[in-house]
Amino acid sequence: MDTKHSRRLIKESRQRQNKEIKRYWQNASRLLHTQKQPLLTCCLLIVLVVLLFGIFSQMQPPATTLPPNGVQVLDYNTFMEQVKARHVLAVIIRGNEIHGLLANPLRKSSMPTIIPMEGTASTHSTDAVDIATWSSYVRAGYPSQAHLVPAHVASRSHMPSPLPINPERFIYTLIPGSGDAGLMPSLLSNHVEVNTFPAVLPASWLLLLWKCLTQWRS
Repeated sequence: MDTKHSRRLIKESRQRQNKEIKRYWQNASRLLHTQKQPLLTCCLLIVLVVLLFGIFSQMQPPATTLPPNGVQVLDYNTFMEQVKARHVLAVIIRGNEIHGLLANPLRKSSMPTIIPMEGTASTHSTDAVDIATWSSYVRAGYPSQAHLVPAHVASRSHMPSPLPINPERFIYTLIPGSGDAGLMPSLLSNHVEVNTFPAVLPASWLLLLWKCLTQWRS
């Protein structure tokens, strides 16, 4: 008797489970039928987000600094060599950017080091005038960079209003990402006039987008 009762209970339990499973699939089928369009849209959005994440994860961070057009770009080691040789009159430091003014233009040689061209001996008064002129161009973002030509070139090409300072003396470099604790002491000990300005930030939405993507990747 007990055996028959147990079998009946097991059978009823299985029947209830089958009914629940059948009811579940019916509800799921009804939901898919009635909510087909929203679910399809959601799936497409998920696929799009995954694709965009894959694309942006392969991209490099947006460039935050670009060298000015027409200004001679030096690697950091070469710049420091020029500082130690006292060929640099003044620098403007903006973030990790260094804008510099040389005593004389640089010329290439067969040696690995770039050396300055021979020029007329400068005095403290002329250096001060040159530094002031150069600083105004850098602070204004090189507004007349398209017209920055040496006076001797302007005289041959009949260009109006030549720049009173040779733009070939303008240099640009970047401080290494790890920094350089010896930069300021070296500049000051070699009598380089130093000015600092806040860094120019790139578009805020680019930084925000890149920050979000890097957080997702981590």
